[in-house]
Amino acid sequence: MTTQTFTANVHVARPALRITRRGRMVLSSLVAIASLLLALFVVLAWGVGAAEASVEREAKVVVQEGQTLWGIATSHYPDLAPEQAIWKVRSVNDLRSDQLVAGTTLVLPSDVEGR
Repeated sequence: MTTQTFTANVHVARPALRITRRGRMVLSSLVAIASLLLALFVVLAWGVGAAEASVEREAKVVVQEGQTLWGIATSHYPDLAPEQAIWKVRSVNDLRSDQLVAGTTLVLPSDVEGR
């Protein structure tokens, strides 16, 4: 009589991954922090883009001794009536009168009609 030997291939099942309460809190905190960082990045990127667009639309000029709004308006906006250009420059720079002080920096918007 012969004896036969059988070897069984037995696979030991590993238990499923279980996350403890503390592990869930850490994981959810990491997801929340990543979401906040992404939101912050998007907001900052949008703000920089808006600031760059604002810079592109405006030019600045430093008032020299003897310069007038009329002279600045006619030199920077030759296709526009000087009165319209002066009004726009005064409103953008919040000027109360046509008197300029040397050394003052004026913003010259490019969205003036006719330019």
